[in-house]
Amino acid sequence: MVKATALVFFLGALLLSHAQTGESQPNCTFSDVRFAVERTGKAVGGQPEDRVTFSTACPCKLTGVRVWCDGVQDGPEQLDESKVEFDDGMCVLRQPIAAGSPLSFTYTSRTPVNFRLYSATADC
Repeated sequence: MVKATALVFFLGALLLSHAQTGESQPNCTFSDVRFAVERTGKAVGGQPEDRVTFSTACPCKLTGVRVWCDGVQDGPEQLDESKVEFDDGMCVLRQPIAAGSPLSFTYTSRTPVNFRLYSATADC
């Protein structure tokens, strides 16, 4: 019984030490991904241009970010394919986003775009 108690105490101390050194994995959630849409003041093909910026508060970079963005393909402006790919109603970000390193792209649309996060993976 004493050996079992000592083992539990040792494992508990080891876990506490690991957490205090900052080596534990951060818990990133969907709420850590933010986006903001703003007008650029430009027009393309007679339509106002908007810029959407994706950012995160997660300390890990986020990869595989997929966002519902139906409508961004309806305007006369081509999406910057180095940053985003449109795939069946979704914008697939081609670059990771990280705290302090947001990703943005411009677009035009005939209707308002309702951006909603579909998926993302924290790469810690």
